[in-house]
Amino acid sequence: MTKKVKPNLAVAVAKMQEPTASVLASKVHPNGAASPRVEIKQILIRVSAEAHKQLKFMAVDEGTELRTLMIEAMNDLFIKRGKPPIA
Repeated sequence: MTKKVKPNLAVAVAKMQEPTASVLASKVHPNGAASPRVEIKQILIRVSAEAHKQLKFMAVDEGTELRTLMIEAMNDLFIKRGKPPIA
């Protein structure tokens, strides 16, 4: 007969505070170079169906992902506003 181990609250709380793989991810820049692990945040925006379709077609035409195009656009905006391109 095996002995049942009682759950330890301290262990459970410590596990909850550990970063998960979805929070810490290896960031890859559009040029394909990997950078050190950074915290990743999600941004959700709504765009017209026409803008979404155009972006998807651009991504397919360039053989890339929509996400890569958006990162490029964000970095271009940072540069335009005098900020470093860190996206």
